[in-house]
Amino acid sequence: MEKLITEEEIKKRVKELGTEITNDYSGTVPVFIGVLKGVLCFLPDLLRNVSLTVEMDLVNVSFYHGKKKPGMPFLEREIAMDIKNRHVILVDDILDTGNTLRFLTQRIKKKKPADLSICILLKKEKQREIEIHADYIGFSIPDKFVVGYGLDYQERFRNLPFIGIMD
Repeated sequence: MEKLITEEEIKKRVKELGTEITNDYSGTVPVFIGVLKGVLCFLPDLLRNVSLTVEMDLVNVSFYHGKKKPGMPFLEREIAMDIKNRHVILVDDILDTGNTLRFLTQRIKKKKPADLSICILLKKEKQREIEIHADYIGFSIPDKFVVGYGLDYQERFRNLPFIGIMD
């Protein structure tokens, strides 16, 4: 496996993202909504680098297979808290096709937050099916299959402290 982003680079960039969010949301109590499972390493590290009082929740999105139209997202775990008139930051591991983030932003906007920002660890450099604007981006990466730091291949490799390209 080729290392794409080292553990040290991740720590440095996550700290920078935390500082950016702290500055942008000064004087507020933002709600961070993490997208399971890929964000399980990124979100806690990010929150530890945000110098604000914050709240958080988690969502889980899956994709239909079988009788339903392939690739259609559905929500397995909904936001549990009331986010109306709140500052919401949606945190995901990777921006690839754009389908998951479009699906989630549409659902979140229906709950009428004061505003909605998107924070992603990785943005694949590629033509997307749906163009999504991310407000906070950890790293831009080539269009390769990556694992580590929460990202998996068949539920494996999430625990790697770096991000690597699968052979």
